[in-house]
Amino acid sequence: MDMEYLVGRMAWSKAGRDKGKPYIIVEALDDRYVLVSDGVLRTLDRPKKKKLMHLSVTDSVFSGENMDDLNIAKFLGSYDKIKEV
Repeated sequence: MDMEYLVGRMAWSKAGRDKGKPYIIVEALDDRYVLVSDGVLRTLDRPKKKKLMHLSVTDSVFSGENMDDLNIAKFLGSYDKIKEV
């Protein structure tokens, strides 16, 4: 199964201490695990390993030319504000 299509997609955490937090999928490890980043606590240097079953993957795609922590944080910032309202 080709999981590379997930890279760049936004996902909401469904389980764990970070439940309800938005992330960007930065790497697909295998058919069960991905690495996610929020650009702030979980930077591209220290992504979080997360099971796909604990994520709700959306159709929103990070479309930045260069994926870096600042752009990821800005992209996800708008989703955090929507969630809080």
